[in-house]
Amino acid sequence: MCVAQKLKDTQPMDAAGLWKRYGNTLLTVVVLVLLAVVGWRQWQQYQYKQEVAAGQNFEALVMLASSSASPIDEQKTQQINDLVKRITEDHANLLYADLARLIQARVAVDAGQIDIAMATLRTEMAQGHDDFSKGRARIELARLHNDRQQYSEALGLLGESIPDGLMPQMLEVRGDALKGQGHTAEAREAWQKALDQAKEQNTVLYGLKLKLDDLTAEENR
Repeated sequence: MCVAQKLKDTQPMDAAGLWKRYGNTLLTVVVLVLLAVVGWRQWQQYQYKQEVAAGQNFEALVMLASSSASPIDEQKTQQINDLVKRITEDHANLLYADLARLIQARVAVDAGQIDIAMATLRTEMAQGHDDFSKGRARIELARLHNDRQQYSEALGLLGESIPDGLMPQMLEVRGDALKGQGHTAEAREAWQKALDQAKEQNTVLYGLKLKLDDLTAEENR
């Protein structure tokens, strides 16, 4: 028998043998791949639904917080707190949770509930996932410490790393704390840096130029 005929006779047996040996494994792999694809699509759909729900809750929160008179009455404050709780518990890994806590802190400040506002900002610093939002919480908490003349606490908060986009605000609050401690030269330096960086970033810091002018007037007395 020629070689060609031998190959012809053996090829079907080889293929059958290979399938017998590896067929079940191949089927298993195919099934696993299909399950992975289906699972991934279902996960994407779930994630999409979660983001839509979070977005709707956040939109309701913003509308409620912005449409109410300041200070917000007790009923609306409770509605806001309920929305924040829903967002932060059900969508903790989304940016909406970070922003919701910042709104809750602002509402608390407007209501004169400073301790609650400070606690909310600390929670954002500890549990937030967005660096910018956590930096904003740190600055706002330092600002509240300044309002209570707790300047050392404010400066301690501002010693941490802050995103570049928040540097003008951080420097302004730092200057406020230094001014409160009587370090006018250092306060001027911080405020001037804040003004310069705000200009570079096309950011407006309302009232900062007036602080510098008032400081100059004090020094010239």
